[in-house]
Amino acid sequence: MGRPRKQAVIKPTPELILAYVRVSTGRQALGLEAQEAALRAELTRMSVDDAQVRWLIEDGASAKTLDRPKLQEARELLARGEAGALLATKIDRVSRSITDFIELLAASEREGWRLVITGLQLDTSSAMGRFVARIVAEIAQLEREMISERTSDALQAKKANGHSLGIPAHRRIPEGVRAKIVELRGEGLTYHAICDRLQAEEVRTPKGKLIWYPSTVQKVLDSAATPWAATPGAPRIVRGTAVIPEGQLDPKAALRAS
Repeated sequence: MGRPRKQAVIKPTPELILAYVRVSTGRQALGLEAQEAALRAELTRMSVDDAQVRWLIEDGASAKTLDRPKLQEARELLARGEAGALLATKIDRVSRSITDFIELLAASEREGWRLVITGLQLDTSSAMGRFVARIVAEIAQLEREMISERTSDALQAKKANGHSLGIPAHRRIPEGVRAKIVELRGEGLTYHAICDRLQAEEVRTPKGKLIWYPSTVQKVLDSAATPWAATPGAPRIVRGTAVIPEGQLDPKAALRAS
């Protein structure tokens, strides 16, 4: 009589399911609610009890990389066999990188857990599900790259037509320097005198230079709530034009102030 055949050990399927929700900014509260509602509907359809679900909510996290606290927690639980599935509403809630998404798929196959994307009715527990997941991720990345190309082309066209791109230089001046400019103007200094003072104190421009221009100083003052403008008897500037306060005895003095 031969030796009894050794029966294969079947690893029990973990009951814990991880419901993953992510938004990029804190202002997307409605996004969180919509994702939670969609996942709850799927869990109900799967007849999953609340005790079997752990919610992982990533609020204000980008999906450019997999280095996110809640996602890392999910991966550790899945790798240790303490959870059997990761649920999300869309692929881009989990990852916006095709490389990272393929890495997750490989991990799910290697470690024996499944990724479920409810918005696509996609379940990677089957070979077809894994195949479809790869195709969808490739299409999503292609769409992002095409949007990026169109945006770049539009910006280059604006630049070629003489439009300035990016944040204006005077808006990149640190708040402390802007306050200093307002203070100096309040002391009665002209734009040129303010430039001289900033250069003497070696205050650098946003480009790291020591040369300040009156036009930059004026833009800072125009964009600020300047207390000096409301000072009785002081000249104020409206779109580069000196406005003489009522009762000013020397209009030329006010013009020289600019």
